[in-house]
Amino acid sequence: MIRDERAFLLLLVLLTGLGPAALQIFLPALPVIRTDLATSSAAVQLTLSLSTLSIAVSMLLFGPISDRIGRRPAVLGGLAVFLLGSAGCVLADSVTILVIARVVQAAGGAAGMVIARAMIRDRHAPEDAASMLAIVTTAMVVAPMIAPVVGGGLTDMFGWRSTFAASGIAGLLILAAAFAGLPETHPPSTGARHGPGLMAGSARLLVNREFIAYALQSAFSMALYYALLGGGAYVVMEVLGGTATHYALWFLPVAFMFMIGNLVASRISRRFGIDRMVLWGCIGNVAGTGLSLFLIGFVALAPWAIFLPAALVAFFQGLSVPNAQAGALSVDAKLAGTASGLSGFLQMAFAACAAQFVGFFQNGTPWPMVLTMFACAVFSFLAFMPRLAPRPAIPAG
Repeated sequence: MIRDERAFLLLLVLLTGLGPAALQIFLPALPVIRTDLATSSAAVQLTLSLSTLSIAVSMLLFGPISDRIGRRPAVLGGLAVFLLGSAGCVLADSVTILVIARVVQAAGGAAGMVIARAMIRDRHAPEDAASMLAIVTTAMVVAPMIAPVVGGGLTDMFGWRSTFAASGIAGLLILAAAFAGLPETHPPSTGARHGPGLMAGSARLLVNREFIAYALQSAFSMALYYALLGGGAYVVMEVLGGTATHYALWFLPVAFMFMIGNLVASRISRRFGIDRMVLWGCIGNVAGTGLSLFLIGFVALAPWAIFLPAALVAFFQGLSVPNAQAGALSVDAKLAGTASGLSGFLQMAFAACAAQFVGFFQNGTPWPMVLTMFACAVFSFLAFMPRLAPRPAIPAG
């Protein structure tokens, strides 16, 4: 088993990045898949939309399951499901089979996204966990950045099935590494079997004011990010007359600043504390999106007026999101897996809603996107306000 902390963290990074990478790697192949399987664009789009839903629901389940049976078997089981889905995608001869297999693959990939965070919290105090979570969270941004480039090249050279084969090979290698070296950080003997049931544990967290503050703050922050993902390409290409390359270039500073924020958080979270880091993130969210509204309304309708403030927001999100996650996982140590799954579900659900909302209200202007981003920023601040309220004094004696 892995004893070196850096090797352990690297394995958790790979586990976290596998699901997001698999979600993005096949996107450049969608037009080819549509032609090859003789289906419609709407049907092929289900490979993305239902996969996102599968990840959200699976994150909700894997956390409590890992609390009860242990982290290691839950991770290994999830990776096995991922491999099963990957094989189904490679062998699919119809869009129906492909969608089903992709849903299975996504469900398995969600295991690492949830359980890696819980394993960090099992081994570290909240401030230390926030530092490590910042590094792991970076994988959720880097993987989707790289995966479409790899997927496009594989599709051009070997066809669309190669994208799913590549995901399967990556999953197999990670499964082998996890089987050989992943330690158990929360064995069932610690009392998880005798703790609250799956629903009872979630219910206990949902009435906890601290958990709700942390979980909703990070969920609205993620929704803000996905509002940009959902509307950014449309605004650059359809509203402002740019190209896909222009969008990619403008988006790079956003992703880069999010990574920088996470790396800074990994260095200073222990010094300044979780709540202060999350508060800075809330302020940065509102200030950055508010600046974008001002620039678009009174200065210029241009990509820089959207993406440069968004890069500022991304930096502050890098400070706050891992700390909010660490706070949510620290509310009840016995329910760290449940907390990770529940907070992850809220993040994905809110993110999907924000992206869909922006798409539904597209009107030939950037306003639906930037207003949604600003609203999410405000709600992230409001959600965290109960955490900032003074605690009632405990009577002496």
